[in-house]
Amino acid sequence: MSRNTCFMFSLCLFFVFAPLQAQSSEDFPINFERYSDRVLVIKGGHVYFDQIIAIASRKGLIVIDTGKAPSYTQEYRKIIEREFGRSDFLYVINTHFHFDHTDGNQVFADAKAIISHEKCPDMMRNFDRNRANFVAARQPRIAQWISQRDAAAPGSRDFLYYSDIVISNSVMVNDLTNNYILTLPSLTFRDRLTLDLGDLTLKLYYFGEGLHTGDDILIHCPEEKLLFTGDLFYKETLRCIYQPEFDADRWIDVLDEILAEEGSVDFAYDTHNGRMSGEHIALVRDYLVDLYEGLKAAKAGGLEFAEVEKMFAYDLKFTYLERSGLDPQQLRQDHAESLKILWTKLSK
Repeated sequence: MSRNTCFMFSLCLFFVFAPLQAQSSEDFPINFERYSDRVLVIKGGHVYFDQIIAIASRKGLIVIDTGKAPSYTQEYRKIIEREFGRSDFLYVINTHFHFDHTDGNQVFADAKAIISHEKCPDMMRNFDRNRANFVAARQPRIAQWISQRDAAAPGSRDFLYYSDIVISNSVMVNDLTNNYILTLPSLTFRDRLTLDLGDLTLKLYYFGEGLHTGDDILIHCPEEKLLFTGDLFYKETLRCIYQPEFDADRWIDVLDEILAEEGSVDFAYDTHNGRMSGEHIALVRDYLVDLYEGLKAAKAGGLEFAEVEKMFAYDLKFTYLERSGLDPQQLRQDHAESLKILWTKLSK
């Protein structure tokens, strides 16, 4: 791209996004809550959060994920330092490579190490190489979200949801163009990693292929009975099978290890939708085991899919999922999709 083209591209971005930058903080509020004396949850947005976690340990501060825009992350850091009265950042942990989990890494470049799965750095490099294309592709999406926001009733959940993604994505695009430094993880692991923080322990688990990006990790803090899931699980659904290629055996092993002791997880945080119960995670595990092991046995028995659909009907075997409090009709739909994908995988 020529210098003049770069200038015109940046100028176009200024005119597209400058009006959104000028909106008040009420349009994209930054709030925080204390889970405990040692755990701080910082949320940007009304209903679809740009969220990071900060943990105060004896050995230093730990940050889990860094948000989608350095401009926001600078404000998150100020809150962390003010609330904990310290600035000794020890580790930053990226749950996976996606921009809305790693773009703010540069704000914590003074930390001792940024930690991720070993696949994450190369994925981040690839994103950086294609950053201009990503930014260009984001503009029509933002225009679409603006239309959806404007079509919603003011103050409704849809209105707030689309307001969140319009404003945060506009700031993100501006940062990616003018205020972004690729800041890669400096400490990676393949399988598991345990961090001894003096008064706390963080156990990091590689989750395996197929559910999200393939470099996703779970982070368990036994002392706080907390699990941090990145984008792996959401409180809006129990569905955990989306892609035809996946490593369900590893998923089950990891969840079994985390949930081995009763009460090991009181709550879990995803990155965009807030907090879910430990029972939600246990239900995901139980459902995955029941469906996966049952379908493997059915496949070994030579059954056809029409028979399997009847044997593994939601109302026959899986109504226990309603303990989650989720809508039964949504659970039925998610189960039907999971059943098809998993059977297709086992039939290969």
